[in-house]
Parts: sequence; C-alpha cells; structure tokens
Amino acid sequence: IMRRTLLALSFLAVIAGCDKESQKPDPVPPSAPAATATQTTGASATTAGADEDTAEIAVIPLQHASMLLKWKDLTIAVDPVQGALDAAPGDEPKADVILVTDIHGDHFDSAAVAALRKEGGIVVAPQAVLDKAGEALPDATVVGNGETKALFDGKLTVEGIAMYNIERKREDSGEPYHVKGRGNGYVLTLGDERVYLSGDTECTPEMKALEDIDIAFVCMNLPYTMTVEEASGCIAEFAPKKLYPYHHRGQEPKKLDELLAGKGIEITYLDWYPASDNPTGEQ
Repeated sequence: IMRRTLLALSFLAVIAGCDKESQKPDPVPPSAPAATATQTTGASATTAGADEDTAEIAVIPLQHASMLLKWKDLTIAVDPVQGALDAAPGDEPKADVILVTDIHGDHFDSAAVAALRKEGGIVVAPQAVLDKAGEALPDATVVGNGETKALFDGKLTVEGIAMYNIERKREDSGEPYHVKGRGNGYVLTLGDERVYLSGDTECTPEMKALEDIDIAFVCMNLPYTMTVEEASGCIAEFAPKKLYPYHHRGQEPKKLDELLAGKGIEITYLDWYPASDNPTGEQ
C-alpha cells in the first residue's frame, strides 16, 4: 500500500512496454556525485506557484506508468490501469482528463478508464487506442503525433509527441516494440508551465527537440524502451527544469544523479512500485 507523504518543493509550479524484470539492477557507485536531487520514498510531490498561472500542482504516482496530476480544480490521470488503482491506498478522485499513451496493458485498461472518468470527463488517446477499445471508450478525443488540442477553453492544451523504438525490436517479427505513429507521448501546457510525459519510447529526435519543458516524466527500462544511460543522454539534450524518472522497473534510476551531474536539472524520485505491486500486461 502506497504511503502518501507530501513533499513541498519551492519553485514555479508545473505539471509542465515494458517487461517484468527479474534481474537485479547494478548498484549505484557510492561515490557518485549528485545532480540537484530530491529523493523520496512512498511519496507524492507538490509544487507551489506564486500566481494564477502557476498554481500549486501535485504529482501522485500510482504504479509504473500510472499517475495523477492535480492542478487548480483539474485532476488529470495518465495511463490508469486496474493494477495501479488496486495498489492505491484508497478511492482515487474522479479524473477530469484521462490521457492514454498506447495500446499495451500497462498503459491502457478500458475498465480502469471508465472507473476513473468523471461524468463529462475527457479521454485523450491516439487512434490506435480507440481502434482497440471500440465501444468501450466512448466520446474520446483523438490526438495524433504532432497534433495539439485545447481543452476547457484553453485552460489545458495537449500536444501529441511521437513515441517509438529505433533499435529495439521483437525477435520473432523484427517489428519495433513501439511503432512510430501508433502511440503518443504528450506535452501538457497549464498556465505558463509545460510538462512532458514520454510514454514508451527510446531516445528519439522528437524528444531531443523538445523546448521549454518545466517538468519531464521519462521512461527507462528494458527491453522495450531504453537504458538509464540512454535516457540521460536524451534528457541532457532537452534539459527540463525538473525530472521525474518513472516506468523504470528493474533499472536503477538513481544513476541519473551521476549521469546528469552539473546539468542543472532537479531530479525527484517517487515510489512507483509499492510493496503490493504485481502488475500484468507490460509491453
């Protein structure tokens, strides 16, 4: 059961697959120099803004790829699946917006979306998710790679960012685990702040080209996305102000302290894998 200890961070607010790994990650060298980092266990994170466009936001990890983002009166759910909801400590708030990145079971669960969706809530997903869901996902808003949709009269904008594999492919078919154009990462704009959600991806030109990102959530696990080292190279390229490593089962994300030392990126580690974590369907 996830503990929700609130961590207050003082900076301008932002809110802006994968295989089960049995191999133990390499330990972090004890003498590794640290980037600007805040390490937490079993915690959510809150950032306090100074004005209307930089209102307090909360980052609530649920499990693996699933999270809640709260900003003003909006609750935004990212890739909710039933295993993540089961791992949560209680009833989760209904979501005004639900973002789905891809068709795989650790990112899309139509029953979980329905359970978490507020009456009149908006679901944003790529076309491939709607094709898979059929009637189980009514009235969804389609966003493709490179497309932007404004929601709530422009209070929130959502931009689809290509997420895909370049090198890593299925052994049986030779097809990339994540084909370009099928799934979305997202850049959200709330007020003056921009937050990037990577989804399942390797280090792509689209990620490297991101600009003015205040918070980034970046995946890093094998064999379906990328290593911590590969992720760090991409992160250094687009240089977000703040980084939340996530979607990192079986890896050692705290290697980023050494890999991003001196880059001026604040790293926050949250507990994405509570003790009861036993998800299925990772791709």
